[in-house]
Amino acid sequence: MNTYLPYGYHYAQGSGWSIVGSEDQQEGKVIELFRRTLGRILGFDLIHAWRNRGALRSADVIWTHTEREHLAAALILAFGRQPAPKRALYRHLLKHADVITTQSPEDLNVARTLFPNLLTECVLSGGAVQWMRAPRECSIHHPVRLAALGNDMHRDWDTLMRAFGGLGKYELAIAARRPLKRQVSNTPNVKLIDARTEADVRQLYEWADIVVVPLKYNRHVSGITVIFEGTISGVPVVATDTGGLRAYFSNEDIAYVPLYAPDEMRGTVDLLCSDHIRRQRMVASAQRRMLTGELTKQGYAKRHRKLTEDLLLGFDSSRPVARDYEVPPEPLAPRQVKIFVFLGHGFGASRWRERYECGLIPGLN
Repeated sequence: MNTYLPYGYHYAQGSGWSIVGSEDQQEGKVIELFRRTLGRILGFDLIHAWRNRGALRSADVIWTHTEREHLAAALILAFGRQPAPKRALYRHLLKHADVITTQSPEDLNVARTLFPNLLTECVLSGGAVQWMRAPRECSIHHPVRLAALGNDMHRDWDTLMRAFGGLGKYELAIAARRPLKRQVSNTPNVKLIDARTEADVRQLYEWADIVVVPLKYNRHVSGITVIFEGTISGVPVVATDTGGLRAYFSNEDIAYVPLYAPDEMRGTVDLLCSDHIRRQRMVASAQRRMLTGELTKQGYAKRHRKLTEDLLLGFDSSRPVARDYEVPPEPLAPRQVKIFVFLGHGFGASRWRERYECGLIPGLN
């Protein structure tokens, strides 16, 4: 469930602000292999940054989504300085940020420990609420339909399989790009879904009774996109309690389970299946939290804009967690500001728009 440009940053434009996205360059397989190999060695995509060097250097402000893009952009802007070993290079490049943002209070604590002299803020993410549907009123299916989606390294598929694999009362559908065939072999109640388009993802949420987000320990709110999408689709969510997710949702909004606890995960799903009123109230509460807390794509962009406005005005913000970071109802006086949003290869603005209009973007989860 996406927007016209990645992550909704374009919602910050207007009143003198222009938002320009990075672009991908078409490349042959040999060049792609070289770029990816160099990226694995360095830890960031230097070639992609070099191709966008003109926009990087002409922007008033650069927004990046992860440290990979920040490191690449900082190196392009700092060419000519002395090289250093990789870890020292990362820290050196990150010190050239005017502000380091995270999407999790747990990541924020780490950033403030590593960079005590830099401005650091937690800027909460958001979902595409224009697709929001009312909480489900239909009964639970038999077997219970469970959907689990995700692509990052902190999905805990082992705990998920221990909770539901091989148990006939559950039908588990997993949508992931990581190879899981060996893990789900000999478990007839588990199927792997090839969710290549946005329509595929929507269909999976429509099919599911409950969305399960199994997570390993992390600090970067792994799974938040799937939690947003499940909530927007009107489906109750069960998620592992880790990564700073409670900065977004409370126990009233989603059902949390402990780390590496398959029995508790299964028990929580069973309780939800037996309590129709709780399922509805939980989804309604989560949806209300997204709307009133501006956990939306528009809110995410506005929080970035407000932080950037403060930065341009020389405002020294040293707030704690930005959960209550207020967005003023009226923008500051119009000023011409060019924002360059530098994202990883594959998120190029022009190509993204083409794929979005064709419904070929399954999700950012």
